[in-house]
Amino acid sequence: MRRLTLLFFLCHYALVAADAWPTFAVPENFQSTDLADKIIFCGESDTPPKISAPECRKISAAENPAAQMKVYRKPYWVFFALKNTSPHDRVFVIEHQLAITARVTLEDLSALQSAPKIAGDTLSMHSRDYWAALPAFRIELKAGENKIYRVSIASNIVTRPGFTLYAEKDFFQARQTANILQALFYGLMASMIVYNLMLYLRLRLTMYLYYVVFIVSLCCIYLGLFGQGFAFVWVDAFWLQKYGHSIFKFSAAFFGIAFFNKLLNVRLNLPKFDKIIRWMYLPIFCAAFLGVVISPFAYFIIANITITIGILYAIALGIFSLRGKLPFSGYYILAMLSLLVFGVVNMLMTAAILHSNLFTTHAVQIGTALETIFLSIALGDRFAAIERENAQLQIQRLEDKKRIARDIHDVIGSEFQVRLIEIKSEADNVFGQRLAEGLKGTLQKIREFLYLLHTEEQLQANFETNVRKLVERLKKTKKFNIEEEILIADGVLDSSSAYHLERAIEEIVSNIARHAQADAIRFYLRIDQRQGFLAVKDNGVGFDIKNVRKNIGLDSLRYRAERLRGRLKIAAAPGKGTLVALRFKTTV
Repeated sequence: MRRLTLLFFLCHYALVAADAWPTFAVPENFQSTDLADKIIFCGESDTPPKISAPECRKISAAENPAAQMKVYRKPYWVFFALKNTSPHDRVFVIEHQLAITARVTLEDLSALQSAPKIAGDTLSMHSRDYWAALPAFRIELKAGENKIYRVSIASNIVTRPGFTLYAEKDFFQARQTANILQALFYGLMASMIVYNLMLYLRLRLTMYLYYVVFIVSLCCIYLGLFGQGFAFVWVDAFWLQKYGHSIFKFSAAFFGIAFFNKLLNVRLNLPKFDKIIRWMYLPIFCAAFLGVVISPFAYFIIANITITIGILYAIALGIFSLRGKLPFSGYYILAMLSLLVFGVVNMLMTAAILHSNLFTTHAVQIGTALETIFLSIALGDRFAAIERENAQLQIQRLEDKKRIARDIHDVIGSEFQVRLIEIKSEADNVFGQRLAEGLKGTLQKIREFLYLLHTEEQLQANFETNVRKLVERLKKTKKFNIEEEILIADGVLDSSSAYHLERAIEEIVSNIARHAQADAIRFYLRIDQRQGFLAVKDNGVGFDIKNVRKNIGLDSLRYRAERLRGRLKIAAAPGKGTLVALRFKTTV
């Protein structure tokens, strides 16, 4: 063992003396640095390479793999050496730059008896040196000490051999800054989620629900990609950390496309294009379940292709909006530009064209935050447009009602009036007089109906008088034995409520007269300042209500109950008569 140790140090110092080993002399005022130009790269191998292996070499900046994400079939190995130039002991932190790397191992080759430090898949967050989103290792160097470290990174998705070295104090400051920025990002996203969820619950417009799921999916993508999910949300959930960022890319694409379609009303403005796009939903949904049959890397690639298609589709809709084929929304255009510009910045960083720093690393998050803000404003504009459309529809509806009312008045009302005059002029007996009075009452009801159809104004209701007249008419036929109780407070019904309640009573009475074969009726009506209750029971033949599928009379009663904001209950059985009860709120 002593010979091996001596051989190791001889090789080490020989490499240093020959300047073949780039030792980083850490200065006294050191804060942090990217180790890309201070690493010896050894490539992929199933077994740990030796220090003097011919494949281990320093690589130029142009071909430096430290800033490039690739898939490595085998563990990737690197070496680096540190020297503490300070006269006192110091603590440093080495942090890996990618959260989705499956496993990172750090070995101190200067101390053969020290156990390697490991962070990654199947290892608890509690076993890490630091509770942080990215794998980070604590290393100690005594005054003037020089150490060599061997690092391996392994993943069956993608990774990169990029590391950052911090002084421990500066590492905590950097994490604090990053955590504050992440908290601001997720706080913004959470506020957008809650706000739009409340709007959905209030308005019941599906585009708000789609937007909520879309934002949640984006948050989960970033939680997995940058490691906050594994560190703070789904602690030690290795499966979700490994596949979560890919799974949620499918849901983001699915609900994003649905949301963009609703926001810009693609179905109405481009119906043929919308029919084609609808076929995209099925393959996206099916692709989300491919993770159980394909490799993690293939699943990662398909997920990225899917989310890219969703982004391109959103941009295409923005172009259609600019060209006037879809409703123009300046905020939607700004949202797409924000995502596109900051996405390009992140892609340039990934391709090692731009330097990796706090801004470029989180450029997509910044673009996403701006995108959600502009899309929320665009949703507000869309809602305002819907309100304007509804107002126009209400105006058109009122105009249509007025036109129908005028036509009925001019045709039916005028003809009714002429016939009434003719009957009155010839009515020299009791029957003629009763017929004329009946027609006069019917004409008055038609006029009330036409007035309600023609205007939204509320008139004083003559409801109680009309109901009592109806009951008296039933009594005079001598066909029904009526037990009545009518208690109506003054001024509790507006004309619209009175109209619908009177029509409901007439429908109930008409059904009894035509179908019930009854001779006794119990009529109860009570209306006070808070609510009203109507109950009509007969001793007729009844019917089996379960076998009634479609009935105009019953549908009419349900409609009147709905207009009265009430609840309708019908109890009937063959040979046991029928009970109709209606409870409703009153309008003072």
